[in-house]
Amino acid sequence: MRQVAVLASQWCSTPCRPPVSRLLLAAINAAEGMVTPASLTFTTSDWNTPHAVTVVGQNDALVDGNVPYHVVTAAAVSSDGNYNGMAVADVAVTNLDNDVLPNIAVMATTPSVHEASNSSAVFTITRTGSTVSDLLVRYAITGTATTGADYVSLGASVVIPAGSSSALVPGMAAQRCSL
Repeated sequence: MRQVAVLASQWCSTPCRPPVSRLLLAAINAAEGMVTPASLTFTTSDWNTPHAVTVVGQNDALVDGNVPYHVVTAAAVSSDGNYNGMAVADVAVTNLDNDVLPNIAVMATTPSVHEASNSSAVFTITRTGSTVSDLLVRYAITGTATTGADYVSLGASVVIPAGSSSALVPGMAAQRCSL
């Protein structure tokens, strides 16, 4: 949460006189931050007193880094022609990301298969971090075994579904035939 003080006197030219003005505020990216209040009203009795604006970053489950955005101000609305339509500078803010990339671990649950049978190897792929959404994990098979001759293709990816922290990748030995 960040508070920004806005003073009507920051708009004044000399000599400064009390305005009656209304200033509208909004976050340019509501997915990253919310602004309260949505407007400020300066009266003849509080025009030279700071008016607090609270900006609250919005939490998400995305690893999107620190996201800069602006609190946008509309032109002032006032019955006083000196203030009506006056522009007020936007305020730059940054929503600090608290999400981290998951760690992925691969474990050979059943590490060995036999060529002479339809035995299956099983690999468990586990993730840490948020399980709010599906996670696509891409992998590559390396080593001296040959796809099709030594094992059935395992594909190149697996999806760990939302709400789960792991997924299984079954592997199967290829049947060797002799004539």
